Amino acid sequence: MDDPDNRNRILPRGLSVFAHTNPIYFYQDKKRVKEKASIAYLEKYVQGVINWLEHNPEFANPDDKKEAIRLARNALGVYTGL
Repeated sequence: MDDPDNRNRILPRGLSVFAHTNPIYFYQDKKRVKEKASIAYLEKYVQGVINWLEHNPEFANPDDKKEAIRLARNALGVYTGL
């Protein structure tokens, strides 16, 4: 059943938009702990979003699409740099 509050979904497969706030970092021996499997998952997910943005959605304003792609690529760069 469709959620009436989420009719204009922008993510693949009809997923709702979500955000994470207040990141939590864990330290071991004074170094940040990096969960490689989690980073790889996020990289793959963002790559999928970029692919979807480039091929599927229609934007009322083409500049909005360019900005969405730019921001997604920026996010991918952050994950790739971890």
